[in-house]
Amino acid sequence: MIHRQFSTQECATDIKSQHELRELGESKRFSDEMEYVLDGLDPTQALSVRRASGLELVRKLLSSSFSMKLRAHNCIPKIYELLRDQIDPIMLGCRALMLCLLMRDKRNLEFLPLEDHCMELLKDLLTTEPDPLAQLDWGSTKSEKRLIKELRDIVASCRVVLTVSIKSLAARALLSIVSGKTRHEEGIRQRVRESGLLEVVCDIVEKQLDPMEQKLLGVRQIELDPVKAFELTPYLRILENSSQFCPANQDVIAQNSKIHRHLLILALYFQGIVSSGNATMVAQAMDTVSGILRLLINLSNDHEKCSYLISEAPGVHIIMQLLDFSQSTEEPFTNTDLHEALSAFKYDVALLSVGLLINIVDANAECKNTIREAEFCINRVCQAKFAMGCCCGKKPALEYLVEFYVRIQSAPSSTDHNVLVAYVALLLGCLMKKNQSNQRLIVGLLPECSVHSLVSILEEFLQFNEMIGGGSASELYEFSSIAELEKAATGEQPPAEQPKSIADSFSEIVGFLKTLTK
Repeated sequence: MIHRQFSTQECATDIKSQHELRELGESKRFSDEMEYVLDGLDPTQALSVRRASGLELVRKLLSSSFSMKLRAHNCIPKIYELLRDQIDPIMLGCRALMLCLLMRDKRNLEFLPLEDHCMELLKDLLTTEPDPLAQLDWGSTKSEKRLIKELRDIVASCRVVLTVSIKSLAARALLSIVSGKTRHEEGIRQRVRESGLLEVVCDIVEKQLDPMEQKLLGVRQIELDPVKAFELTPYLRILENSSQFCPANQDVIAQNSKIHRHLLILALYFQGIVSSGNATMVAQAMDTVSGILRLLINLSNDHEKCSYLISEAPGVHIIMQLLDFSQSTEEPFTNTDLHEALSAFKYDVALLSVGLLINIVDANAECKNTIREAEFCINRVCQAKFAMGCCCGKKPALEYLVEFYVRIQSAPSSTDHNVLVAYVALLLGCLMKKNQSNQRLIVGLLPECSVHSLVSILEEFLQFNEMIGGGSASELYEFSSIAELEKAATGEQPPAEQPKSIADSFSEIVGFLKTLTK
């Protein structure tokens, strides 16, 4: 008998072939499976078949590996083409959940938002009325009630939204799109604006904030449901990400003249939740306050109209209250983690509040007079009750800012602390520049009636900023995306004009202050 000797190379080839066969088998099984599902989604099928296929698909999408296979087999465009004109309420719910789940994958963010149907679908979902997922009694038959309950349970199990509704799912998907760091960030902001989505989001925020303001400032403020207020968080983050270094989107949001006032009042309300010591809501309340301040900084960045709207009463009043809160020594939490989170939050509020004041006086010269004439209540009891018209504990805003600067300047030093001191020094410099009335008041309140300490602090900060390369996390501005820089380097497009950095602002104010020392 002749025994053939197999070489190691031949064995390896056999093993590889088996592996390839296994992969081919899995690919064939997935293709057959998707062919069955896609056939069930076809508009020519009975509604019951389409609904069942839609629910089956969203169940499968809960697996991230299934999403990867969908993309690899180019099934996603086919799915959305089949569902494009299907407006059955249950199918709309399935489409909203599908989009929300697909947008969790960063690789889908590279191409899905660029599809024509994507923005159109999101706009339809955000304006869906009535919303079958939000209505517990929706459905005219037992079958419809069973299907919508099944879909609600799937959405709840995902934990991607705070409340189960088509609008919430669409908002979460849109948030993933506008906050995703892709090569198409600028183009996506443009598509969000041109599709009308940005206006839809502004309208949703405005409709929910208007009655909230009435409850907060009226005698029935106890009726405001914090959970209902928290539902606005994804919409606020959409506005925040859409408005970053995008003047055209700033213009769209500025058309809603009351939204700036409403946002500040909402920030003050959530600051009250933080102060109340409600441990179950404090983390989300802190995130929301910081997010609102970041949004207002984006809106006021080199935008005269937005800066004016933010400074209008009670705007400066609220910003000063938030700044005063950041300096409070009250500790409502005994939990160590919450205590540390509160300390970090207070620092963020201080830095963001000062940054917002810098933006509004830099963009609109009239705001310098507004701050000089403003007074606010420093009585914490009144602040907690939203008593913005009270007559006790009134403090001129400008006087408070100078005292704040003097107090923190003499406090123990740290990197974060020094950054805050430098920003307050920059704010005082901005308030004095080209404003003789502010100049006389501020200089008169400074130690030894001199701006020497301001110049020294700002020069130290400039040296620090230069030492770390000018890209510190403390800056309120960002550089353009890597993709834009690459395009400029290859000559595909001219380099985009860079926004004025905080270092530029510091240099300008140092030059101005030095003229006051002569």
